[in-house]
Amino acid sequence: MKAAIKALKEAAIEKLIVAVPAAPPETANELALMVDEFVCLFTPADFMAVGNYYRDFARVTDEEVAEILDESRAPH
Repeated sequence: MKAAIKALKEAAIEKLIVAVPAAPPETANELALMVDEFVCLFTPADFMAVGNYYRDFARVTDEEVAEILDESRAPH
């Protein structure tokens, strides 16, 4: 996330908003300082892994990611 924020800031965008479903409180605070707006639904003190906060956190294959990226670049 930090690398993505840095890359987007270098692109001179107008406003940077980051939203995540869950994060450790310390990480949430750190990210909030890096962006214009930060939204986090849940910051449990005993955060262990983001996958613990999803009903379905199945793996995504490299092929699936490539397909999603290709579709996002296609004209609509």
